[in-house]
Amino acid sequence: MAYRLWGLYPVVFLLTAVFSVTVAAVAIRHRPKREAVSLAVLMLGVGIWSAADALRLGAPTASEILFWNRVAYVGIVMIPPAFVTFVLAATNRERWLRRRTVVLLAGISVLALAVVLTNQWHGLWRAGETVTPQSSPPVLDEHRGTLWYVWAIHVYALALAMLYLLFRSSSSGTSPGSTGTSSDCSSLARSFRARRRSCSSSDCSSSTRHPSGSP
Repeated sequence: MAYRLWGLYPVVFLLTAVFSVTVAAVAIRHRPKREAVSLAVLMLGVGIWSAADALRLGAPTASEILFWNRVAYVGIVMIPPAFVTFVLAATNRERWLRRRTVVLLAGISVLALAVVLTNQWHGLWRAGETVTPQSSPPVLDEHRGTLWYVWAIHVYALALAMLYLLFRSSSSGTSPGSTGTSSDCSSLARSFRARRRSCSSSDCSSSTRHPSGSP
């Protein structure tokens, strides 16, 4: 696929990077909440990706274009695990966020980044790449390798699954992250059952049948 490096794109990507890092900084201030930490990591990944793309689009030489193209993957691989943990926490499915699940998602991303950075020795991620900096604008041609398509399937499958959970949560009428109503109902039910048990004695029954002040 060819990416044409237009002059306006670096500015757009830099603005996106600044916005994303700002959101990440605000979110991390609420780090006691798991979804806040996930949102911070997600937006930081977007920020790194956008900043690297801005520098890649403005790079004057082929070696710099290829360098920033690889740096962008540092942010790219952060996004899938952060998005999954954010959605699960925001839709009150934190029981699915076991340690091994988070480790597995993070491990896949780390492995993908390692494959990208060592691609020159195996060619599994990128079968080839050609840069034509003399053209106006310069052109970067990437020929995808087998593992790139495996990664793409993995990312899009996770994205579709998480979007489905968000849709279910919104269609059921429960706003993501709100647990107050269900907690209040559970507390009320427990209080009612406790009152019934306490009222099983004859004294409580009689007091229930003859409230104070009635003949």
